[in-house]
Amino acid sequence: MGCGSGMSGSWTGDCAFEDLVGSDGLFLDLVYRLDLEMSSSGPSAFEGSGDLFYTLDGIEHQSGLDLAGELSGSEVSMELTFDEELNAMLMLGERLDSDTIEGDCSAGVAEGTFILVR
Repeated sequence: MGCGSGMSGSWTGDCAFEDLVGSDGLFLDLVYRLDLEMSSSGPSAFEGSGDLFYTLDGIEHQSGLDLAGELSGSEVSMELTFDEELNAMLMLGERLDSDTIEGDCSAGVAEGTFILVR
């Protein structure tokens, strides 16, 4: 199952941010939904592109994105840079199996957890 061991392919998932306060002073639920297409760019490096979807104040938003990442054993690190004026997002996680990654995500002061599946 050689090609299943790499990061290449289509991945989808969510990053759910925690303890965010909205402009009204109330806690805000913010979930980034991600659709990613990744390909190998070196022995342990990968890159890709995709789309981000999220809802804020009842309005659906979308942004294209580029990503760069590294796989070291089961540890995965990625940086996502968005087309829109959003903070870049860092994702640090663990590859649980060939088709599942989960861990922590952060964008600016926002922190949360993510899961991606292929």
